[in-house]
Amino acid sequence: MLPRKAMKKVRLKAGEKSKRDYAIIVLLNDAGLRVSEVINIQLERDVDFNMYLIRILGKGKKVRNIPMEESIYEAIIDYLPERERLLDGRINKYLFVSNKTANTNKPMCRTSINNLLSEYSNKVHEEKVNPHIFRHDCGTTMYEEGCSDLMIKKRLGHSSNASDIYTHPGGEKIVRRKN
Repeated sequence: MLPRKAMKKVRLKAGEKSKRDYAIIVLLNDAGLRVSEVINIQLERDVDFNMYLIRILGKGKKVRNIPMEESIYEAIIDYLPERERLLDGRINKYLFVSNKTANTNKPMCRTSINNLLSEYSNKVHEEKVNPHIFRHDCGTTMYEEGCSDLMIKKRLGHSSNASDIYTHPGGEKIVRRKN
């Protein structure tokens, strides 16, 4: 069962503190991206604000385009001024930067994403929410909204039936009946 309430609390807490952290969580959740895909997005190469697409370099060097839904577009647009302040004139090709990576032209590390989710989980008094659970939630949400298996596979970047493990119909809606 997905901890959707915990995920929502973590997402809201991130939105209060950091536009970067919020944008990262939106991409994990709404786009269903892997952490490695999020941290390797390059602003100029991969983000097309005119076509509302993000080019994702996935597992096995497979490239796919993810539509920038309104939530994703707004989260990235809102984050960009914070990114520019952090860079302070320095150059970094990656969309997401931290104090450590701002002047290295390197991406944030996976550990940073895990740490920020752990921090927000603690702040909202929930068990640690790991980044991959957001990907599962994206697949489940798409399934519940009636998306085809093919659409879910394309969004998540799967070439096999691996998407089956990402869909949990009913999520938290499962209620046990009294006999």
